[in-house]
Parts: sequence; C-alpha cells; structure tokens
Amino acid sequence: MKKIVSLILLGMVIVACQNLNPIDPPEELEALDRLGTFIDTTFYADTAYFQLDKFINTENSTVLSVGSFQGFQASIFMRFTRMPIDSGATYDSVYVILYHRHAFPEGGNDLTLMVSELTEEWPDSVNSFPEFHNYQPGSAFYTFHLTNDDTGLVVIPIDVQVFNRWVEAGEDNFGLIIKAQYDDNGFIKEFHNFYSEDPENWPKLVYRTVLDTTIEHDTTNIGIASTVFDYDFENPQNIFEMARAKKELLLASGIASRVIVKFDALKSIPVNSLIYKADMQFELNDEDFFDPGFTNRLNNEEHAHSYYLRWITSISEDGSQILVDSSFANSSYYSYTLYKDDNIIHFFNEDDQVRFGKSYLQGYLNGTYDSVWFYLQFVNEYQDLAIRRIRTLEENGIRLRVYYYHVQNEGF
Repeated sequence: MKKIVSLILLGMVIVACQNLNPIDPPEELEALDRLGTFIDTTFYADTAYFQLDKFINTENSTVLSVGSFQGFQASIFMRFTRMPIDSGATYDSVYVILYHRHAFPEGGNDLTLMVSELTEEWPDSVNSFPEFHNYQPGSAFYTFHLTNDDTGLVVIPIDVQVFNRWVEAGEDNFGLIIKAQYDDNGFIKEFHNFYSEDPENWPKLVYRTVLDTTIEHDTTNIGIASTVFDYDFENPQNIFEMARAKKELLLASGIASRVIVKFDALKSIPVNSLIYKADMQFELNDEDFFDPGFTNRLNNEEHAHSYYLRWITSISEDGSQILVDSSFANSSYYSYTLYKDDNIIHFFNEDDQVRFGKSYLQGYLNGTYDSVWFYLQFVNEYQDLAIRRIRTLEENGIRLRVYYYHVQNEGF
C-alpha cells in the first residue's frame, strides 16, 4: 500500500558527487575477495528540498505548548469532559492546575498569558484546521505572567459563571484557551497533557461543591487538550524563507517540515555487486537562525532525536506530490529509524545499516525497486515544537555511505 503526500514545496537544490575507496572486506565476505573488490563509497545527495505541512494533528501529544518565540506562537485549547451532576448544588473556588514539563530556549522575556472562555465548538484535532490558527478569543477572564525558570504548578482560577456554563453543557462544554501575547523574544513553555505518561501530571480541574450543609472539594483530570502552533509564513524573514535562501534543509515538528532527498549516484553501483551495509547521514547545523553566536535555540532538546526514513516510490516533476511506500511504516523489517549521534542523524545501530543495505539497496540493484528518492521526518512530529537544521548540499550535508562487494567475474 502507498500513501500520497502533497505539501508546500520549499527549496530544491541539485548537486552530485561520489567518493570510491577500496577496502578490506568484512570477515563474512573474505571468501569472495579473489573474485572482485570490496568498496566503501560515499554518495552525496544530488537533489534535496523540504516540504511543510502547517496543519498537522496534535491531539495525541503528551505535551501542551504555550508561548511565543522567533515567529512561532503556541496556544492551548482545553476542555474537561467530566462535569459534576449534583442537582441543586452550587460551585465555587474553581481552579485549573497545569504541571510544568519543559521550557526553551533559556532566558527570553516573561510570557504574558491570557485565559479566555471558548464559545464555539472545536475539534480534538484543532491544529489541523486553518481557521483556529491565530485564533482571537473573547476578552480574558484571567491574565498571568511566567518567567523561563518557573517550574512550579500553574494554578488558574476559573470564573464561576464560566464554570457554571460548563456544568450546564456537561461533556459538550467548549472549555478554555490559553494564549500568549506575541513576543518574538519570549519562550515556549511546555506542560503535561492528558496523554502524559503519569496521570498525576495531567491537567486537573479542582472545584468546591456546596450542597445543603455539605461542602466537598472535587477533582477531575478527564479531558481533551491540543496545542495550536501559529506562524507567519508570509513574512520574508521567517526561518523557512531564510533556510530556502541559504539552500538549507529544515526538519520540524509542531509545524511539520520533512526533507526529501535523491541519490542519483546509486545508479552507478555495478549491478553485479553485493551490498553489505549502508548508512544514511544528515549533518546538523547547530547555529541559531538569527544570531550565529548562539546554538540553535529552536532545537528543543526535550524532543527526542529520532527520525523515520521512508522510501519514495514516485514523485511528481515539480516535487510537490510524492508517493511513500507505506510498507516502511507497516513492516518492522522495512521500518527504518535514524538517531542523532554527535552532530549526525544516521543509522546508529550497525544492524540497521546491514538491514537497510541488504534489503532496499540490494533490492534496487536487483530491480525490485526503481526509485532513488528518500523521505525523512520526525518520529513524533505532532508532539511539540522542535526545529533541526541540516547542512546544505554544497557542504555535503547529506550523505549515503555504502559498503559493497563488486564481483568482477561475469556470471557469478
């Protein structure tokens, strides 16, 4: 089965190079040494670009993000679906509690956060809908400030009239939105979501129930919340345009950016070759976009350095539509994950290098596959905001190192 991906195309560059180096064969191929040559060769990508998907689904994320930094703004949509049903009760002392998870980058101006009641229905996959980006709610019923080093609980008092409307609507209430005032020099604050690993860290709704002479404090942590990541894509100084101008490649989560690469030089491997192993390598540029004196402040080290590599079965002439072989995702044998090692994203495990070389690359030589295009993305690109910069093709930033045995004896 294959799936079609149609995204925003940003930046395409074409270069080509190969580096051949005969070496001693691995032990298992020593018996073939007299029949040919064992080669360690590095191919450099000849075509590469990145594509954007602005409206990915963040509803299953374990992270809730809010804040503003370098053109990105994150807002939290939240509603609690288990409401009290005590007939004749009154409610007061209502609070929402959020649990700190992470904040980046270091420093930055204080965040001013505004909490407003939502008055219309929104889907769990709210980040997938353009109309909820840069959403402007009604006036805030609560405003508070956060500094980058705040790690304690955030306690948000909820207006009692707002809570009574939630109670009346039950699980169909619209909930609230937490939105930051725009500040290009702020930061991104991350809280635990309802899908976080430990239920003790889930958002909580605490309220006091008064029924006749009985007063009780109740808590619920059953709800739905998603982050909406907004970005000004029309600004010529945004990071995606800056990367395009530099012929640089970007991987992003939250606002998803995926890298597409082509290795035409694979066609130069003699068909009478035995692939031993192969390693796809993406070299990172760790400088900040706006101030090279800093490391990349959008890197977000809290986001795991793991990436899926997919094989592209076909691609349109302009590169805007691609067919990705879904067997890479559905079969453990064909599912490839790359990891960061020092400043390189690659197959960290040699067993994966062997599996990749002996399956896809050998299959290509044998005529089973006919494409030399690949697709790289974050494993959890819906999780939170994170940006990785990959060096340009002119810097040989994308490489494919292949170890193979070239059999000289025809008919072998």
